[in-house]
Amino acid sequence: NPYTGHVLKVKNMDKDFFRIIINGHYYLWLPPSIGQPIVTTATLIFVIMMISGLILWWPRNKHARKQRFTIKWNARWKRKNYDLHYVLGFYITWISIFVALSGMVMGFQWFAKSVYWATSGGKTLTYYYEPVSKKPASNVASFSAEDKVWNMMNQSYKNAETIEKEAFLLYLNDNIKYLSFEDTITACKKCASNFDLYNMELCPKCKLYYKGAQYSTCIQCLPEEKRKAALEKIEFRKGRQAMHENLEID
Repeated sequence: NPYTGHVLKVKNMDKDFFRIIINGHYYLWLPPSIGQPIVTTATLIFVIMMISGLILWWPRNKHARKQRFTIKWNARWKRKNYDLHYVLGFYITWISIFVALSGMVMGFQWFAKSVYWATSGGKTLTYYYEPVSKKPASNVASFSAEDKVWNMMNQSYKNAETIEKEAFLLYLNDNIKYLSFEDTITACKKCASNFDLYNMELCPKCKLYYKGAQYSTCIQCLPEEKRKAALEKIEFRKGRQAMHENLEID
């Protein structure tokens, strides 16, 4: 289960039905070094027998050619049985030859290289191998790559935790200064288009207080429900300001 890590099922693939059939097909249920040469050699003999059979089957003259390639349906059942074996066997033999040749490609390297050379225009078959690391597998970490990078960073930057804390406190300091409207100037309180240093606009209704960007007026001029919600946010900001002072940030 990818969510809980619980193992749902354990299966021995050596006892799987299809795995057993494949092992018999490839190796006759023998060790691969013994079974594969036996199966491939038998396939080679099978191909030779089919090709020689085609040579013996091939008609000698025009009259025999008509009999070999067509089935005489109006003959007696013995003749029809003979034609079915003789004619259909010719067409099925080609399918069997190609299937057997594909098996020889997997079984004999010399045959696979020859087929590749003939079909690729004279190119050499590249030997397949499993990619492995050139570095010896020693001192391999038992933890993930992310944990390894984390440990490396901790060793290289031992004061990283302190730097992270200071950066967070500086962020709080700047954020609280912005929310408290510090470092602001007003060009004219009578003009509704005046802005402070952070583009905080004066309330267009009373022209005395700044309004937040999310409100149409200042907090004092808001409707009762919106004004109550805004005051709750201010109390929350004051709590953060108190935390900021407890952390002794200048």
